[in-house]
Amino acid sequence: MQRVLFDTNILMSRLLRDTMVHLSMCNAFQPMWTEDIMAELVYRLRRDHPDWNEQQIGGLRRKLIGAFGTAAITGYSIAGHAEIRDPNDAHLDAAAEHGEVDYLVSDDKRALRPDPHRSCYELYSADDFLVLCDDSMPERVSKALLNNLGFHVKQAKETGKELPHFPERYEAAGAPKFAERVRKHLQSFNMTEVWKNPPSI
Repeated sequence: MQRVLFDTNILMSRLLRDTMVHLSMCNAFQPMWTEDIMAELVYRLRRDHPDWNEQQIGGLRRKLIGAFGTAAITGYSIAGHAEIRDPNDAHLDAAAEHGEVDYLVSDDKRALRPDPHRSCYELYSADDFLVLCDDSMPERVSKALLNNLGFHVKQAKETGKELPHFPERYEAAGAPKFAERVRKHLQSFNMTEVWKNPPSI
């Protein structure tokens, strides 16, 4: 199974974070993580949401690690083959190399540039990575989207709120190409059946 390391800027988006978790639970790939990434996630969440309690921030970190599993990358030195444009992101290249990941997914592709001849991984934006997943494993993407939809259907039935408009949400999250794929997947779902019996993982 291919190994994928997600930058903090991917995990900061609830929609992208949930999508990657659902895909990993459908065995689309093995998500990897590092303490550096999780520490930055906690820092940025606290900075953006100073009123959140510990469960909303620390709990999110714990749930994410629980979903990703024990695939933490440890023991790396800040050295690799990429051209580092932002020294604060050198740890991403180092971890990707040390962990021998297949893909590093980041929406800040200006921070580093892998060496096409020596780096072990490819750098993708979230949008391009999700499109790649849909090209290579559309059934698993469809299942992941259906499971996520089921979660929101249950919430809508409990609270009376309308279902999110997922294509628009993916566009807002910086994944316009995948938003079109999502629109096509949604059109293939039997929404009457989904509403009656919301799927779950």
